[in-house]
Amino acid sequence: MANVQYHPADRESSLRANALYRLHGRVHRLLSATSLAVILADVDTHHIYMVETDGGTIGAPSKSHVDRMFDTGEISAVHTRPVFGQPIVPDAIARMDAELELLDAARVRNGEKAIWLHLSAVWKDDLRRRFGEFDDPSTIRRWRTARRKAANLHRVEDASERGEPRPASAAVTADARAPPDG
Repeated sequence: MANVQYHPADRESSLRANALYRLHGRVHRLLSATSLAVILADVDTHHIYMVETDGGTIGAPSKSHVDRMFDTGEISAVHTRPVFGQPIVPDAIARMDAELELLDAARVRNGEKAIWLHLSAVWKDDLRRRFGEFDDPSTIRRWRTARRKAANLHRVEDASERGEPRPASAAVTADARAPPDG
Protein backbone atom coordinates (compact mmCIF):
# COMPACT_ATOMS: atom_id res chain seq x y z
CA MET A 1 0.00 0.00 0.00
CA ALA A 2 1.51 3.32 -1.02
CA ASN A 3 1.77 6.11 1.53
CA VAL A 4 2.05 9.70 0.38
CA GLN A 5 2.94 12.77 2.39
CA TYR A 6 1.29 15.90 1.10
CA HIS A 7 2.94 19.24 0.55
CA PRO A 8 1.47 21.84 2.99
CA ALA A 9 -0.30 23.61 0.12
CA ASP A 10 -2.06 20.34 -0.81
CA ARG A 11 -3.22 19.51 2.73
CA GLU A 12 -6.55 21.31 2.57
CA SER A 13 -7.63 19.23 -0.39
CA SER A 14 -6.21 16.06 1.17
CA LEU A 15 -8.51 16.18 4.23
CA ARG A 16 -11.69 14.76 2.75
CA ALA A 17 -14.44 12.89 4.51
CA ASN A 18 -14.02 9.12 4.23
CA ALA A 19 -10.38 9.42 3.06
CA LEU A 20 -7.99 6.93 4.67
CA TYR A 21 -4.83 7.86 6.54
CA ARG A 22 -2.10 5.80 8.16
CA LEU A 23 -1.54 7.05 11.68
CA HIS A 24 0.87 5.34 14.11
CA GLY A 25 0.83 2.19 11.95
CA ARG A 26 -2.98 1.91 11.85
CA VAL A 27 -5.42 2.93 9.14
CA HIS A 28 -7.94 5.64 10.11
CA ARG A 29 -10.92 7.07 8.22
CA LEU A 30 -11.49 10.83 8.26
CA LEU A 31 -15.03 11.41 9.49
CA SER A 32 -14.96 15.19 9.83
CA ALA A 33 -12.50 18.07 9.53
CA THR A 34 -13.00 21.62 10.72
CA SER A 35 -10.52 24.23 11.93
CA LEU A 36 -11.38 23.22 15.52
CA ALA A 37 -11.22 19.43 15.29
CA VAL A 38 -10.29 16.60 12.95
CA ILE A 39 -12.21 13.38 13.68
CA LEU A 40 -10.35 10.21 12.64
CA ALA A 41 -11.70 6.72 13.40
CA ASP A 42 -9.65 3.52 13.33
CA VAL A 43 -11.10 1.36 10.52
CA ASP A 44 -10.70 -1.85 12.53
CA THR A 45 -11.76 -0.83 16.03
CA HIS A 46 -13.82 2.28 15.16
CA HIS A 47 -12.13 4.11 18.05
CA ILE A 48 -11.79 7.86 17.59
CA TYR A 49 -8.20 9.14 17.57
CA MET A 50 -7.65 11.43 20.58
CA VAL A 51 -4.74 13.58 21.72
CA GLU A 52 -3.88 15.56 24.81
CA THR A 53 -4.71 19.20 24.11
CA ASP A 54 -2.68 22.20 25.24
CA GLY A 55 -5.04 22.59 28.20
CA GLY A 56 -4.27 19.05 29.36
CA THR A 57 -7.63 17.56 28.39
CA ILE A 58 -8.18 14.67 26.00
CA GLY A 59 -9.94 15.43 22.71
CA ALA A 60 -9.85 15.27 18.94
CA PRO A 61 -6.78 16.89 17.37
CA SER A 62 -7.11 20.37 15.92
CA LYS A 63 -6.40 21.10 12.25
CA SER A 64 -3.06 22.68 13.23
CA HIS A 65 -2.13 19.56 15.24
CA VAL A 66 -2.85 17.35 12.21
CA ASP A 67 -0.78 19.72 10.03
CA ARG A 68 2.17 19.22 12.42
CA MET A 69 1.62 15.46 12.21
CA PHE A 70 1.88 15.65 8.40
CA ASP A 71 5.13 17.62 8.78
CA THR A 72 6.66 15.00 11.10
CA GLY A 73 5.40 12.05 9.03
CA GLU A 74 3.16 10.70 11.82
CA ILE A 75 0.23 10.72 9.41
CA SER A 76 0.13 9.94 5.70
CA ALA A 77 -2.56 9.31 3.10
CA VAL A 78 -3.41 5.76 2.13
CA HIS A 79 -4.28 5.16 -1.50
CA THR A 80 -6.87 2.47 -2.04
CA ARG A 81 -8.92 1.15 -4.91
CA PRO A 82 -12.64 1.91 -4.52
CA VAL A 83 -15.15 -0.90 -4.95
CA PHE A 84 -18.83 0.09 -4.91
CA GLY A 85 -17.79 3.37 -3.32
CA GLN A 86 -15.95 1.71 -0.43
CA PRO A 87 -12.15 1.61 -0.23
CA ILE A 88 -10.31 -1.68 0.20
CA VAL A 89 -7.58 -1.89 2.80
CA PRO A 90 -5.61 -4.95 1.60
CA ASP A 91 -3.63 -5.57 4.79
CA ALA A 92 -6.79 -5.49 6.94
CA ILE A 93 -8.57 -7.93 4.62
CA ALA A 94 -5.59 -10.28 4.53
CA ARG A 95 -5.37 -10.15 8.35
CA MET A 96 -9.09 -10.93 8.67
CA ASP A 97 -8.76 -13.87 6.27
CA ALA A 98 -5.80 -15.23 8.24
CA GLU A 99 -7.64 -14.86 11.56
CA LEU A 100 -10.78 -16.58 10.30
CA GLU A 101 -8.80 -19.37 8.63
CA LEU A 102 -6.82 -20.09 11.82
CA LEU A 103 -9.97 -20.15 13.94
CA ASP A 104 -11.96 -22.28 11.50
CA ALA A 105 -9.13 -24.78 11.01
CA ALA A 106 -8.85 -25.28 14.78
CA ARG A 107 -12.66 -25.38 15.16
CA VAL A 108 -12.55 -22.66 17.80
CA ARG A 109 -15.94 -21.74 19.26
CA ASN A 110 -17.27 -18.22 18.66
CA GLY A 111 -16.80 -16.86 22.19
CA GLU A 112 -14.53 -13.87 22.68
CA LYS A 113 -12.44 -15.66 25.30
CA ALA A 114 -11.98 -18.75 23.09
CA ILE A 115 -11.00 -16.56 20.14
CA TRP A 116 -8.55 -14.55 22.24
CA LEU A 117 -6.96 -17.66 23.82
CA HIS A 118 -6.45 -19.38 20.47
CA LEU A 119 -5.12 -16.36 18.59
CA SER A 120 -2.84 -15.44 21.51
CA ALA A 121 -1.33 -18.92 21.27
CA VAL A 122 -0.90 -19.10 17.48
CA TRP A 123 -0.39 -15.44 16.44
CA LYS A 124 3.41 -15.60 16.59
CA ASP A 125 6.14 -13.22 15.41
CA ASP A 126 5.87 -14.15 11.72
CA LEU A 127 2.15 -13.29 11.68
CA ARG A 128 2.78 -10.10 13.69
CA ARG A 129 5.40 -8.96 11.17
CA ARG A 130 3.09 -9.73 8.27
CA PHE A 131 -0.25 -8.45 9.65
CA GLY A 132 0.38 -6.62 12.92
CA GLU A 133 -1.63 -7.54 16.01
CA PHE A 134 -4.79 -9.60 15.56
CA ASP A 135 -8.14 -7.82 15.64
CA ASP A 136 -10.27 -7.44 18.75
CA PRO A 137 -12.02 -10.77 19.54
CA SER A 138 -15.44 -9.07 19.67
CA THR A 139 -14.89 -7.82 16.12
CA ILE A 140 -13.84 -11.28 14.95
CA ARG A 141 -16.89 -12.82 16.67
CA ARG A 142 -19.13 -10.32 14.85
CA TRP A 143 -17.53 -11.21 11.47
CA ARG A 144 -17.97 -14.94 12.10
CA THR A 145 -21.60 -14.45 13.14
CA ALA A 146 -22.36 -12.36 10.04
CA ARG A 147 -20.66 -14.93 7.82
CA ARG A 148 -22.65 -17.78 9.42
CA LYS A 149 -25.94 -15.89 9.00
CA ALA A 150 -25.16 -15.18 5.35
CA ALA A 151 -24.33 -18.85 4.76
CA ASN A 152 -27.58 -19.96 6.43
CA LEU A 153 -29.58 -17.49 4.36
CA HIS A 154 -28.06 -18.89 1.15
CA ARG A 155 -28.74 -22.44 2.34
CA VAL A 156 -32.43 -21.61 2.89
CA GLU A 157 -32.69 -19.79 -0.45
CA ASP A 158 -31.03 -22.70 -2.29
CA ALA A 159 -33.43 -25.19 -0.71
CA SER A 160 -36.48 -23.13 -1.68
CA GLU A 161 -35.21 -22.77 -5.26
CA ARG A 162 -34.99 -26.57 -5.49
CA GLY A 163 -38.57 -26.86 -4.18
CA GLU A 164 -37.46 -28.46 -0.92
CA PRO A 165 -39.02 -27.52 2.40
CA ARG A 166 -37.14 -25.02 4.54
CA PRO A 167 -34.57 -26.63 6.84
CA ALA A 168 -35.86 -27.11 10.38
CA SER A 169 -33.30 -24.70 11.81
CA ALA A 170 -34.60 -21.93 9.53
CA ALA A 171 -38.32 -22.37 10.18
CA VAL A 172 -40.45 -22.33 13.28
CA THR A 173 -42.64 -25.43 13.39
CA ALA A 174 -46.39 -25.18 13.86
CA ASP A 175 -46.09 -26.89 17.25
CA ALA A 176 -43.71 -24.22 18.48
CA ARG A 177 -46.10 -21.46 17.37
CA ALA A 178 -49.18 -22.98 19.01
CA PRO A 179 -50.15 -21.62 22.43
CA PRO A 180 -49.64 -24.02 25.34
CA ASP A 181 -52.63 -26.07 26.45
CA GLY A 182 -54.25 -24.91 29.56
